Amino acid sequence: MSFLHDLIQNVMSYVVIPALVGLLTYWYTKARSLLKVKNKYPNIVMSVNKNERIQSLLVEIRTKFGSDRSELSLIHNGTYLIDGSELLKISRVAESAGHATNLQAMNWQNIPISLLPCEMQLLKEYQPVFVTVSELSDGKFKRLLISGGVANVIVCPVKNGQNIIGIVGLEYIDAVQKPKDMDDLFKYISIIEEILSSK
Repeated sequence: MSFLHDLIQNVMSYVVIPALVGLLTYWYTKARSLLKVKNKYPNIVMSVNKNERIQSLLVEIRTKFGSDRSELSLIHNGTYLIDGSELLKISRVAESAGHATNLQAMNWQNIPISLLPCEMQLLKEYQPVFVTVSELSDGKFKRLLISGGVANVIVCPVKNGQNIIGIVGLEYIDAVQKPKDMDDLFKYISIIEEILSSK
């Protein structure tokens, strides 16, 4: 009995446990290599000063263009898929709303961009786009806007170099005509891009 006990103990000590450690080490290394994704964008470091400047600009944008809400959303990495590729998400990081308008930022957090194909398609215009919400294809983007009581929306890409890193949006509760001075948004977008890229 003692011989059998010693044999089992030796097998566990010299065969099974090292094999398990080796297997775990292999899968740990494999997982780490899958999760190594090259960072395409420089880190955006936010600060109180940056937040205050962006918030001030959003108030100015909302006032100038007569919208009920204005907001900045940024694209970020939420997690990884099993093949190691990034699952990109978007979150509203700053928002301004008129006195009689409720804030909606809490409903626009950590949304996979794969759920917002309609909004992502609008960004391909690389310019401010005015949209009537009722004319959008059904999906999360349209439903979130409707739940916020939005009739019209303007979306404009925020870029770092040639890469789109976020969106500035203007929301109108009551139906309006397309603003004639919409191109003036570029000036504000440029300032926001400079703030985000600054140290």
